[in-house]
Amino acid sequence: MKYSIVNISETEDGGRSFVGVSNIKDTDKTRIVVPYGYVLPSTVDSEDKDNIDQLRRYVKVIQKALHTYIAQREGLDFSKGMNSPLAAVNIIHDYLSMGSFVEYEKTQLQANRGKINFKQTVKRVRPKLIDEGFFYDSFITDRKTVVENNIIAVVQGNIINYFMSNGGDVLFGQSLKVQVEHIDLKSSHIIHLLRDEQNNTFNSRKQSLIRWSIEYIQGLLNPNYEERGEWNYAIVASSLWEIIVDYVFGNQIKRDKTIYGKQYSLYNFSGGFVKRGSSTEHDTIYEDDNYIFIVDSKMYNQKVNLLSEGILGKQFGYYLEAKKKKPEKKIVNVLFLPYTEGERGFQYVYIPDPHAPVEVDPYKIIFLYTYPVNDLVDDYYYGRKRIGLLKNDFMEFIQVPAISSFLAERNMSY
Repeated sequence: MKYSIVNISETEDGGRSFVGVSNIKDTDKTRIVVPYGYVLPSTVDSEDKDNIDQLRRYVKVIQKALHTYIAQREGLDFSKGMNSPLAAVNIIHDYLSMGSFVEYEKTQLQANRGKINFKQTVKRVRPKLIDEGFFYDSFITDRKTVVENNIIAVVQGNIINYFMSNGGDVLFGQSLKVQVEHIDLKSSHIIHLLRDEQNNTFNSRKQSLIRWSIEYIQGLLNPNYEERGEWNYAIVASSLWEIIVDYVFGNQIKRDKTIYGKQYSLYNFSGGFVKRGSSTEHDTIYEDDNYIFIVDSKMYNQKVNLLSEGILGKQFGYYLEAKKKKPEKKIVNVLFLPYTEGERGFQYVYIPDPHAPVEVDPYKIIFLYTYPVNDLVDDYYYGRKRIGLLKNDFMEFIQVPAISSFLAERNMSY
């Protein structure tokens, strides 16, 4: 099978485009949309081992990042026509570990062996009289029989087949097909049938399968589609970038995006009332005994976007909060960008605050740092931490003669 690779350009939507797996509208073909800076051929053949392995790692990273995204935001918005990949993944894992869901129904048969139902036997079977005593030569027995084509198993199999035929084989590294009666999943009637089953069972496995199935089908029923077709699993490019940067380069034990955030106050001059607004949220913090690296992840490299007052104002605000709370530490303010050309690491670019004179605060400055997207995806996939690399790159950068001279002119010493 061949997969068409679509690379989001730098100028496209400022990192707000979706990346992931979608089927091309009105076709049976699958597209893989990758973020700006991610390097893959325009077409990846499943026989091309190196590229298909890289593609599978990328897709699994999206799956992993979606878990984090949901945990941080208490629910994922599928309003863009995305199906729920996590529901399908859970259904497939259940199938691989336990097989197709089997439903039983209780029946009663007259037989001479089996689990005897004495109450029904007395009611329904005439005993024989032998030597002035009663004797039963057959009984009413309780039996469990398999319900053929039960609705849970049928829906489970159809979701697996649909998901696999729309990019799921990339996620799992192999295709999986379940022999099951075909039904049209895009029907609200199926959800009604599932809810009826849900209200009449205490079976935990059945409850879970019903919940995942409803979640997946609701994604299918959503009428809103992206221009590239129907999303099967996807995440906003900048959200993906932020999540993997934070995991690889951050070291907060307990995730706190507001530790150096800034709150703005609203003043009611008539009554002197002050109301604090919500705190601004930074992306990533690396902190040790001597340094605080405040990292803001940007899925683009355009100066017209980077130099906006909104971005720089927030970043300088984080610096001021960190300086106020930890005046004894050196603070390094960083915009983390996707690598596109040149060398990985800090660029020969720094952004001083035009509103802060050097003599007042020479350290009030923002550095730009670039990192290859492919490397970052693999770091996240394999669970590699690169905190030491970030710090080493910075220490090497400030030793470059041009940078060292610039810092010396500002009386800066790290």
